[in-house]
Amino acid sequence: SASSAELEQFKPVDIAKLAWAFASAGHSSPPLFDTLAHTAAARADQFSPPELSSMAWAYATAGHSSPALFDALARASVLRIEYFGPPELSQIAWAFATAGHPSPLLFEAIAAAAGQRMYLFSTEEAANIAWAFAVAGVPHLDLFDEVANFAAKRADRFGPTELSKLAWAYAAADRWSPKLFDLLAAAAVERVQTFNPQELSDMAWAFATAEHRAKDLYTALAAASVGRVQYQKRHALVNTAWAFATSGYATPPLFEALARASLPKVGAMNARELSLLAWAFQEAHIASPPLFDALAKESAARIDQFDSAQMSRMALAIATAARLSPTLSAAVL
Repeated sequence: SASSAELEQFKPVDIAKLAWAFASAGHSSPPLFDTLAHTAAARADQFSPPELSSMAWAYATAGHSSPALFDALARASVLRIEYFGPPELSQIAWAFATAGHPSPLLFEAIAAAAGQRMYLFSTEEAANIAWAFAVAGVPHLDLFDEVANFAAKRADRFGPTELSKLAWAYAAADRWSPKLFDLLAAAAVERVQTFNPQELSDMAWAFATAEHRAKDLYTALAAASVGRVQYQKRHALVNTAWAFATSGYATPPLFEALARASLPKVGAMNARELSLLAWAFQEAHIASPPLFDALAKESAARIDQFDSAQMSRMALAIATAARLSPTLSAAVL
């Protein structure tokens, strides 16, 4: 790999391109990324907005931790934020959120700049920036209002990824608005067959979290999910079950599919997921003996990992399902 001395001869654009190329290829090279980070952090004030956002994106995508680099990128970006266009604003916000690197000053600067230029954003960029602020735990009121106004005028142009990201972001950030969610629901119903398994789960979770009643949407999501929950990861499966049970729109076909898909994943679930899944089936009044047997056995084997609320939720769910497990009840006692 290149040494620090060799990289000193690289222009900022070349450093950014090198990091981008390795991250895009999914090629993990810790020594190279450490060296690039050291060089880029020392020269961050020489990087242009596209180069700053590209470096942040590369390290977030590669999952390579480099706090010093992100601090340097944040400082340089704040000073240059007026020259960031929508692609750079959404990309650097996504990168800092994905990397889990807090930078209040940077997010405040991004919010101010994005609010002034929202009319120039694409639907993907608008959804990404809302998602990033929600993930970063920065529910900036003015920015979320700007994105909501933008989305209200263009809801019919949003694809499934943008719709699910927007709904998730506003629910997670507790910035839900009836008008926006009505528009998102109507657009999602029309495109529901194009949603992937994760997007179906995110959409259901968002509307349940926001407590927004949308019967047509839930009906469409349930029908589309029956054949796709088998492809959901365990977290998405639990969220789907929780969302439909919470909203009151659970259907037997969907929960039968959820039971089949969840059964082989029970062993990998944590205490929270086990108890929420059991609660969802109990709340939906849908019995699944094989699933409850598996949940009971797995919970009994790991009862020391449950907190009191999770333990109570699990025991109540199994008891309500009329399948109180002797092994689980013994462990609880």
